Amino acid sequence: MVKLTGPLFSEEARGTLGAARPISSSYRRRLTYPTEIIAPPPPPPPPTVYVVNGTINPNATGNFHLEGTYNLKPYYARLDHAYFLAWGQYNLRANWIISDELPLTAHPLWFRMSIAATPPTTTYNPAQGATGTATVAAGP
Repeated sequence: MVKLTGPLFSEEARGTLGAARPISSSYRRRLTYPTEIIAPPPPPPPPTVYVVNGTINPNATGNFHLEGTYNLKPYYARLDHAYFLAWGQYNLRANWIISDELPLTAHPLWFRMSIAATPPTTTYNPAQGATGTATVAAGP
């Protein structure tokens, strides 16, 4: 066993063996605490309309309006509610999906892999028998 000696290791420097030493007043003055908690600004509201275009089959083109929340993200529906733009899982990955049914199942669909809070405004790939590339853009 090694015995440490010197002024840093003496019982006087450490205080009573096994007891906690009080925090010195000079050290306390250096401690700073936040005086107010500032919350980050809220996220902007999601767009209310997206436009789906393209030469696609089946025809899922049109304006998609904000309908509510699905899978904790906003989802959109065409005015006739024949197609939906929603966030879900396809091919074991998180995707934004254009489909004719909620929940998003084994029907013709278009998908874009993304975990974004709102649908990406880009092209979507066909799957499950759908053809053509759908393009999603923010609406008017």
